[in-house]
Amino acid sequence: MTITSGVTLADGQLFVRHKRVLSGVPENVLLTSASGIGHAEGVFIGALCSEPKSRHVVPLGTLE
Repeated sequence: MTITSGVTLADGQLFVRHKRVLSGVPENVLLTSASGIGHAEGVFIGALCSEPKSRHVVPLGTLE
């Protein structure tokens, strides 16, 4: 049996189980699959930045 996280990012919107959670998500924000313990699976939300720094503040979008 395959259990998926149900989290997707498309067209600047983040969905959890087909419900929009964030809108206006910048293009540099990405999702990476994370294999969990047992049957649980999830995602990491990250961002690509143009220059290395010890601290980044990254907007993730507007919470619905």
